[in-house]
Amino acid sequence: MGSDSFSNIKRWKNFEIILKRYEVFIYKRPGFNVRFDMLTDRIKVFDAPLLNISSTHIRDMVRQKKPIRYLVPDIVKEEIEAQQYYG
Repeated sequence: MGSDSFSNIKRWKNFEIILKRYEVFIYKRPGFNVRFDMLTDRIKVFDAPLLNISSTHIRDMVRQKKPIRYLVPDIVKEEIEAQQYYG
């Protein structure tokens, strides 16, 4: 998950269970620092290349009938088209 989502994790239902039972991989996002007091050996923080792609942008492109190839995996693109999501 991105550090933007992780910054709100305490608002998630049963977040303690997630943090206790699973390894959590966090990718740094600009403007959202990971608080060190929340880090454990099960939480890994990574730097990753940032792509300026948002789900809102993808939905807007689908509504405008613009191609989303390379923005989502082919199987996701096919499902969006088959189910006519966001149309």
